[in-house]
Amino acid sequence: MPSVGRTLLQIAQTAGGITWQEIALYNWATDNLHEVNRVLVEQYGCSAPDAANPELSPMDPPKAPELLPIFIPKPWKEDAIAASATHTIVIKKRLPATAIGITRLDKWFIPETETCDTDYQLEGLQRRASVVEMVVWASNYCEVTTKVDEGLQRYSFKALDHPVLDKRRPNNEANERLAVQVRDWHGESEAKQGAMKKRVGKTRYINVAGSPYTVMMRYRKPAKDKEAELRIEPFWPRFDSTNTVIPKSQVVEWRIKGCSRFKMGQILFYDKTDAIVYRKPLVAADVSEGKHKYNWATDPNNTVVVTQANMPYRVQIQVHTDMDDDDGVGLAAMHTEVRMFAHQDDGTHADPKDDAQSLKLAVAAVQPDALATLTVGSFKWTSANWRKQVSTRDRQTRTKPASFSNGRCATCSFLIRRRAGHRTNASRPMDSAAPTAKPC
Repeated sequence: MPSVGRTLLQIAQTAGGITWQEIALYNWATDNLHEVNRVLVEQYGCSAPDAANPELSPMDPPKAPELLPIFIPKPWKEDAIAASATHTIVIKKRLPATAIGITRLDKWFIPETETCDTDYQLEGLQRRASVVEMVVWASNYCEVTTKVDEGLQRYSFKALDHPVLDKRRPNNEANERLAVQVRDWHGESEAKQGAMKKRVGKTRYINVAGSPYTVMMRYRKPAKDKEAELRIEPFWPRFDSTNTVIPKSQVVEWRIKGCSRFKMGQILFYDKTDAIVYRKPLVAADVSEGKHKYNWATDPNNTVVVTQANMPYRVQIQVHTDMDDDDGVGLAAMHTEVRMFAHQDDGTHADPKDDAQSLKLAVAAVQPDALATLTVGSFKWTSANWRKQVSTRDRQTRTKPASFSNGRCATCSFLIRRRAGHRTNASRPMDSAAPTAKPC
């Protein structure tokens, strides 16, 4: 068993006559840099992998939930084998595990104006997985039902489990062990249901109401695991009046569905600079179908002090099948946001006020259904109504100071406000039971 701080290079040097690559191939069927470092993190507790030199990545077995031995390959020989006889030797070619990781994801972006920059790294062989899909879910997504009630639009909401984007990436972005940059998604919604359902002839974009958005990358075989999902609940550490982080706000919750063959994975924690500050290996029980949670605050191996100065903290979760599964599938999920206003770190202009805003205001129609029946005593507000109900004398004198009570003007029938010398903009006449006031 490896000891704390031990590296593959040291193990190879101790064994003598063998390279670290041969040890890696014998144990995990790979000497690829990304794949070897993944094994060291998930199976041997490595918390600071060397991206360029995995043979120097220090192992930390106490942090490994299920520690496995590392075997040293030796030439096979058998002195007592019988001559003039048939001997059967069964061998199996081992292949590396299929996996995918998000290597970059924008913390926030402005839909339509900017792209949501997303980078990912594929691991394993194309014979086991050759399709990559990008799936995005909004938080608290819902189906919206509208109803016209007395000329006003009424809304009711029902929770809906439906992505706003589910799109297969081009084939050339699913090549074996490829590193890919995605720069073509501006936040367009492709939802077939719900509040962000795509409208005919009009492009719809995600908005601040659905933040944070879970971006999931799926790597799979063409005919397998299309429904595999990994969703992360919103994660945002909060602080009390003494600027101390609240422990329960450090709980990470996730849900897996559509695949029961995941065997391992990891949680990665990032600070505001996108530096990985902590890694947590996941075992089979953590990546089974269903809901799971992990409390970063109570992990005895965690020494990270969460501070407001390093906000926002984000998490990425990766899960995948093991090296013995030929129907490989890997998932990686992480959050991005659409902010109400452009963040000070998100701009490209010298003066932040010149940056585009993500908050767009609109006014809903008072009576969106042109065929709806108006309430008795109401009418649509048009210039013709104004000319009919307000005489020339009324329009000339309406700015004169006057003192009004709460109710409606006895002459022009329009709403008035209690304050002396002022009138409100008209919306519709008050009903016949409303108190009257002095004429204009």
